[in-house]
Amino acid sequence: MTSSDHSPTADVYAGDTTSLGRAGSNGVVHVFTIEADAEPGTFARIANVLSIANRAPSRVGLELKGEGMGFTMQVELAVGAGTAQSIQRKLAQLTDVIEVELVIQRVR
Repeated sequence: MTSSDHSPTADVYAGDTTSLGRAGSNGVVHVFTIEADAEPGTFARIANVLSIANRAPSRVGLELKGEGMGFTMQVELAVGAGTAQSIQRKLAQLTDVIEVELVIQRVR
């Protein structure tokens, strides 16, 4: 095992002290659909949680709802199942996040 096999970040506040690394993505991407309030700092807090993956997303889309009512963000990350579930849990804990949906897609 090399240092590039696993992320150095653990979800210690949720009791997960195992390595969350990238290993195990196995040809799939995890697509997060995040519904959130359009408040100052919300986007930055979401980005901070996504940094648990320790890699850049392969795709990000953001759509603002009318008159600052909120936004929908889709993020594709090629990470292992444990990392994806940890990210989903932490996103759901954010105050301005309304809903987080996680879908697994095969890489074509």
